[in-house]
Amino acid sequence: MNINPFKVSNNDRNNNIAYLTMLFTKQEYRIIFMEKFPEFNMKKRKWLGMFADPISYIMRSNGFLPICSIRVILKLEEILNPFLARWLSHKMLITLEKNNKVK
Repeated sequence: MNINPFKVSNNDRNNNIAYLTMLFTKQEYRIIFMEKFPEFNMKKRKWLGMFADPISYIMRSNGFLPICSIRVILKLEEILNPFLARWLSHKMLITLEKNNKVK
């Protein structure tokens, strides 16, 4: 993806998820973010919704899977998360901490 999350045009407003993903996954953009906003410190980045999220949408519409299989799916997701989450996840949780001491 060849975008710059700091230079958003009016035509690109609908693609805001890609900008946030690029902002917190590419190291060069994270450095720029930390320089622009020194009061914030990224504490945690976690990829979520690899299998459970897409299947839950299916379950709402037509009951594709029984409820008892959710634990198995979540356990499988937890095991595979370190290896596949970057490419298969649908969500990313970012935890930012605000510093009290700003230069």
